[in-house]
Amino acid sequence: MEVRRLRKLSDHEARCKVILFPARRGSRGACAKAGNKGTNFQKTTIPRLHHVPLMPRITRTIISAPTSLFQLATLAPIHYSDSPSTPQHPTATSTSCSAPTSKLASTLFSIRMKQPPAPAFLLFLMLILILGTGMTAPAADPAPDTSEAAYEEARELRNAGRYEEAEAAAVALTQARGRAFGGADKRTIEAWKLLATIYGRQGRSEDLAAQLRALVPAMAQAYGPSHRETLTYRAHLITALIQNKAAEASEMCRSLIPIQTRVLGPEDKITLLTRKNYADSLSTLNQTEEAETQYRNVIPLLKRIYGPEHRETLMSQNSLGACLIKLGKDPEAEKIFRSILPACVQVFGAAHVETIKARCHLAGTLLTQKRWTESEPLYREALPLSEQTFGPQGETTLRCLACYIQVLVALNKKTEAEEYCRRLLPAATRVLPPEDPVIHHTRKALDQLEAEKR
Repeated sequence: MEVRRLRKLSDHEARCKVILFPARRGSRGACAKAGNKGTNFQKTTIPRLHHVPLMPRITRTIISAPTSLFQLATLAPIHYSDSPSTPQHPTATSTSCSAPTSKLASTLFSIRMKQPPAPAFLLFLMLILILGTGMTAPAADPAPDTSEAAYEEARELRNAGRYEEAEAAAVALTQARGRAFGGADKRTIEAWKLLATIYGRQGRSEDLAAQLRALVPAMAQAYGPSHRETLTYRAHLITALIQNKAAEASEMCRSLIPIQTRVLGPEDKITLLTRKNYADSLSTLNQTEEAETQYRNVIPLLKRIYGPEHRETLMSQNSLGACLIKLGKDPEAEKIFRSILPACVQVFGAAHVETIKARCHLAGTLLTQKRWTESEPLYREALPLSEQTFGPQGETTLRCLACYIQVLVALNKKTEAEEYCRRLLPAATRVLPPEDPVIHHTRKALDQLEAEKR
């Protein structure tokens, strides 16, 4: 038989190549002598491969490939006569074997040449195939970056206020270090703490609490349960829990304060933070008298350690004044709010939550004492600031407006009061629960104003 170029393939044959076919009828050779003219050999097909040009004058004919380099090297060479159309060994057939090791490794080239290929030349062809396979292999994914440079990049993004990018970078770094070094490794904890600060700066207390719940046990394992870092982040976890889980935060404070007092000292900043958190949790749970006691105990220490105009000191005094209002101690609360309001404006800004609370609380103490004239300008100043910070339909804004309506009614500014009543009532009905006093008092005031007009 002979090797010839394939004819133009049909659509089906284009997907598979026929690799073995008999010699032309009437050709000279052992086939004709043996009476095997027109012998139809069984066709063998394999999936079509991409063309890989190796050498000139190569006609690719695909046959079953040996399974190893050794079999290929020891394969008996096929001898060709001077006439390309007449093979010397008409009885030569393709060698069958097991599945090829790869697509390219399963391709063998029959070459039209006067001299038979040597085993060394076949090894050379196989080497080229192996190298080509390696060159076309997909590159492996790069290893996750656990370096200090990745940490610095995430921290710079956080400091620049690009919190979404910083969060993505911190999450990737924490996961990479966790897989590489373990969750209790200090390098993993460092990245974890960075992620927690990103949540804290965005005010995402629930996400922060979830991270700290997992981080604190890892820190206890890495540093020890009584280490300063562990006790510090236990205090931060309590801070994150106060808003939504005040009861749990209160219990954690009770167990943590004795440990911090013994290990860190009674006037340590972390101990004072936990004591302040304890008072805040009691106030949130409406345990007002006990909260007042805790505030009165911690505020002198805050003034001495932080200073009278520090954020923590001002916030604690603001909360103490709110407790005094609930307990009906308005004159004492008025003194506190008058003393801290200028400092709040300077430290936090006029539109900050703490400043708005201090201004509204001061106006509320004057309202309770029926000092309408002093109360009106405070509410008039607080209302637009509250709308800016909390929104026109924020709960703080609605309650501030309800108190302002009472002042206007008391000062006999009924037209303005009626206008604010009509503005407040639909929003309060949507936002506040039906039994809220704001809705009841606003509806009552509006009915009285309409009755007086009749």
